[in-house]
Amino acid sequence: MLISITAYNESAYMICNTLASLARNIIYINEKHHVKYEIKICIIFDGIANISGDTAIFLESLGYELNNTGHNELYPMLTLSEKKFASPELLRQCADYTDNKHVVGSDHEINCILALKSENRGKLDSHAWMFLSICEQLNPRYILQVDAGTVPATSCLLNLLCDIESHPDYAAIAAYLLPKPNFFVPVHKSWQYSNFVWDKINFWPVGYLLGYLEVIPGACSLIRWEAVNNGNPGQLPPLSNYFRGLSPAGLLQKNLYLAEDRVLGFEIIKNGDREYKIKFNPTAKVEIDNCNTFSELILQRRRWINSTLSARLYALSQLPGIIVNNNKGAFYKFKIMTSLYLSLINMAEMVLMPAVFSILLFSTFEKLAANLPTWVNLPYISYSAFFFSWVGIIIFDAFVSPVKKYGKILHHLLFFPIFIMFAFCLLTILTNTNLVWFYAVTAFLLIFSLAVLIPTPSSAIHFFKWIFMHFIFDASISFYLTSYALANYNDTSWGTKGLNNNEKKRSTTRKVAWLSCWVIVNMIVSFFLISIDYTQRIFLFTVLSVYIMGRSSLCSVLTLLIYSMKKISRNQTKY
Repeated sequence: MLISITAYNESAYMICNTLASLARNIIYINEKHHVKYEIKICIIFDGIANISGDTAIFLESLGYELNNTGHNELYPMLTLSEKKFASPELLRQCADYTDNKHVVGSDHEINCILALKSENRGKLDSHAWMFLSICEQLNPRYILQVDAGTVPATSCLLNLLCDIESHPDYAAIAAYLLPKPNFFVPVHKSWQYSNFVWDKINFWPVGYLLGYLEVIPGACSLIRWEAVNNGNPGQLPPLSNYFRGLSPAGLLQKNLYLAEDRVLGFEIIKNGDREYKIKFNPTAKVEIDNCNTFSELILQRRRWINSTLSARLYALSQLPGIIVNNNKGAFYKFKIMTSLYLSLINMAEMVLMPAVFSILLFSTFEKLAANLPTWVNLPYISYSAFFFSWVGIIIFDAFVSPVKKYGKILHHLLFFPIFIMFAFCLLTILTNTNLVWFYAVTAFLLIFSLAVLIPTPSSAIHFFKWIFMHFIFDASISFYLTSYALANYNDTSWGTKGLNNNEKKRSTTRKVAWLSCWVIVNMIVSFFLISIDYTQRIFLFTVLSVYIMGRSSLCSVLTLLIYSMKKISRNQTKY
C-alpha cells in the first residue's frame, strides 16, 4: 500500500500532524490486522522553492537533503529519497512541531519517501508523478491519497482497508471528512463545519446507495490501483483520461480539472474494466483544516462551485457514451443515470437560487404590506431592489478581489446587508409558522441530529450552536459564494495557498453573455411565480420545503443504516 501526501507550502505543524496521524494508523494496522501490509508513505512537494522554512528544517532533521533538486522549466524533475524510521523516533520528531506530545511506545518500522518536484506545476501534476511514475514502479494494491494538513483518526485506514478488502467491486472509498468542531470560532468557520455535515448527510448516502459517490476526496480516500490503471477493452484506462487535464482545452476543462477528485471517480465509472462502485465509510473519520478567513473561503468555494458545475456538465455530456457501452449492465447504467439526474436537480437548485430568494422576499413583503395603502407597492419595490442589488453584486465580485486589503473589507460590508435581508425573511416566516410546521421541523431536526451525533459524538457539545448558525447564515453565505463563483468562472487559479495569480480576465465577452443569461433566466422564472396567486405560491414553497426536509430525513436514516452496517461488518471482519 502506498500513502500519498500531496503538499505545497504547508507549515511544519500541518505536515507533522498528518505524518504523525498516518504513523499511528500504520502502527494500529500492524497491531490489529492479521495480514501484514508493506506500507510506504510518500510526501510529494509541488515545487522545492515553495516549501515553508519550518517544514524544510523538519525534513532536514529527518535526514533528507533538499538542495539536490535542479530547476528546469522545460524539463521538470522529480527527486526521490527513501528512508526508514522507527515509529517512536518519527513520532518524537513530529511532536516537536505539534500540540500532540503523545508518542506511541510500540516500535514499528515506517518507510517514508520524500518526492521533490523541481517546479510548481499544480496538484494534478503531482498526481501524475505519483500514479504514472511512483505507482508504476511500486505497483501497490491500494493507494491512500491524503492532503497535507489532514488528520485521519487512528482507526481510519484500517476501517477503509477492511471495507475495500471485503468488496472487490469497490474502486475507491472516501473517508468521512469533517473540520475540527470548535465552539469559539468565527461565523465562517462554523458555517464551514455545518456545510460539510449537511453535504455528507444529504448527498453522500444517495451516492452510496447508487454505487457512485460523485467525489473521491483528495483529502483522504483509499483507491484500488487496478481500478484506475485498467480500462475497458479498446478504451483508454481511467488514468489516461484523468491526466488530459495536464493540458486542458478551453475554460470548461480548466475549471473541470480544478475538481480532479470528481473527474477521477467519473472516469472509473465510465472507463473502468468492470462495474466498479465508489463508496464512503462513516466509521473512517478524518479531520480536515478550515479556511482561516472569509476571503480564503470565498476563493476556495469559487474553485469548488465552478469545478463542480463543470464536472456535472461534463458527466451529462458523456451520458450517451455510457448508455451505449456494452461492457456495462442495464441496472448499472440505470444507477449512473439516476445519480446524474439527481446531480442535475442539485445543479438547478444552485443556478435558480436567486429566483427562489427573490420570490421569498416578494412574498414576505406581500404579507407585511397587506394593511398598507395600495399605492405603496412594497412587494414589487423589494423584488426590483433585489435584482438591482444582485446585478451590482455580480459586477462588484467580477472586479474586486477579496485578497487585497480594501477588497476584504468591501466583501465583508457587502455580505452584511444580504444576511440582514435573509434573516428578516426567516424571522417573518418563523413568526407566521403554525404548530404543524413546528412539529414537522422538530421531528426533522431530531432525525438529522441523530445522523450527526451517532457517527461523530465528539460534535455533540457544538451541535446546537452550529445547527443554529447553519439555518441563520446558510442562505446568505451560499448565495454570496455562488454569485462570486459564477461571476469569476473565467478565473481558473487555485485561489488558496497564495495561488491566485491567473490570466483571469480572458473570455470576458463570453462571461458577460453567460452571466446575462443567468440573470435573465432567474428573472423570468421569478416573475412568472410572483404573478400567480399568493396562496399558490405558498403551496409551491410548502412542496419545496417538504421535499428538502423529506430528502434530508431519508438521507439521515440512510446515514445511520450505513454507519451501523459498517460497524457490524468491521467487528465481524477478520484477516
